[in-house]
Amino acid sequence: NNDEGAPRAGKIYIISGGNLSGDRNLAQADFMITGNTENSSLGMYMASIKNFNNDTLDDFIISGRDFSDNNNSNKNYLWLKSDLLRKLSKSVPVDKANYIFSFQNPKESEVSVTSTDINNDGYGEIVMVGAVSIYLLDNK
Repeated sequence: NNDEGAPRAGKIYIISGGNLSGDRNLAQADFMITGNTENSSLGMYMASIKNFNNDTLDDFIISGRDFSDNNNSNKNYLWLKSDLLRKLSKSVPVDKANYIFSFQNPKESEVSVTSTDINNDGYGEIVMVGAVSIYLLDNK
């Protein structure tokens, strides 16, 4: 349950590395990204992306549903780590992502994301797989 955004909207918890020991309550996470629509299943897929924007930092993408429109479309939210570190307070809504990719086809009911360096240029490309389509996003 995510009362900050909407009921069952989902939430991503980010815990910084370093000196971790024992159990840790997720309410004490360093950062949280909250879903903003009811039943959005934010975080159903996540992928780390190797240096997508050429700033030497790895980035990441998370997916979830958007029930705020009539299409119930899936969305993927790309977070650039350099910007994330600058703009992130303790909790931030998912729609503050650097880029949002929408699947407008309602048949794209399940979407997965992954990243790999397909063209060996040293930067990750994003692969988004829907129920009926495959999308490739290059960083150029």
